[in-house]
Amino acid sequence: MLWKSKELLPKATDDLDVFAVVPDEKDLPKAFSLVNKLREAGVSADLDSMGRSFKAQMKQANRLAAKKVIILGADELSRGAVVLKNMADSKQEEVAMDKLLTAIQEEK
Repeated sequence: MLWKSKELLPKATDDLDVFAVVPDEKDLPKAFSLVNKLREAGVSADLDSMGRSFKAQMKQANRLAAKKVIILGADELSRGAVVLKNMADSKQEEVAMDKLLTAIQEEK
């Protein structure tokens, strides 16, 4: 708190590229793996690991100023896909997992 009051904390310079939202906690391992792969590819990515509700995770994505949200829904995962939502215009599309990195990088 002292650092904050003296404005010594580093300021975030870039918004978060991607925030992964996991409606079902059982899919957290998949989300961790996906987020790590994105980070390795140079995409700033994060996720909620506290098991909060879908709505709370979306609010967290907004607080972090995420440009995009990846929703790892059970139906999409069963098809080998995720939902990619653009937070600026709320447009969303289903994207195959193997095409996700390309889809994110194209819209950067």
